[in-house]
Amino acid sequence: MSEPFRVVGGPLVDRAAPVEFRFNGRSLRGLQGDTLASALLANGVHLVARSWKYHRPRGVMAAGVEEPNALVQLGEGAHTIPNARATEVELYEGLAARSVNCFPGPERDWMALAGLASGLLQTSMQVGGAVVLAVVTAVIDARGADHAISAGTLAAYRPALGVIAGVAVLGPPMGVEGLLWANAVANGIGTAWLMTAALAAKKKSAKSPRLPETDTFLKPT
Repeated sequence: MSEPFRVVGGPLVDRAAPVEFRFNGRSLRGLQGDTLASALLANGVHLVARSWKYHRPRGVMAAGVEEPNALVQLGEGAHTIPNARATEVELYEGLAARSVNCFPGPERDWMALAGLASGLLQTSMQVGGAVVLAVVTAVIDARGADHAISAGTLAAYRPALGVIAGVAVLGPPMGVEGLLWANAVANGIGTAWLMTAALAAKKKSAKSPRLPETDTFLKPT
């Protein structure tokens, strides 16, 4: 598999030693000496995860321990490492990683609806203030010399006022409903994942041979 974004040169990787790995179920190739982050970038993978609260897209931003965005889940099944920085993970043959804070994947994340709902909620609050300002402006413009309000002037403002008022009224309940729905889905996915992981761990422990009781890690303390 080609690496379209691999730079020429670089003394930290061995170009004669390719390494196969998987990210979000997709088979990719890196080089010995790569970090997971550098291998993903070399393969053109820029969307690595989603933010925790609003599920906004996140990619590699730094090159070391200071990386705030490229957090991944290492391994598969019940024995995984959560929230590992891709910039600190050395690439090895057979490495498996996946994005965090997204379902079913970072490209199409259902939880991103929470961000849209929060944006709609905030916008509707701002529009509420615009409604008051628009009404006051309409009343002032409609006053003639005798301080009487012109029905024609008010009628000209009516469509715009209707749209603004509709957004202001419908925005908050729609935003709150979207946030509640996203939270419920996230909780349901989390519960299902924990149950699946627990069952997988139970099956694996049942099939795995037990260590002898003389083992250091099994001695009573």
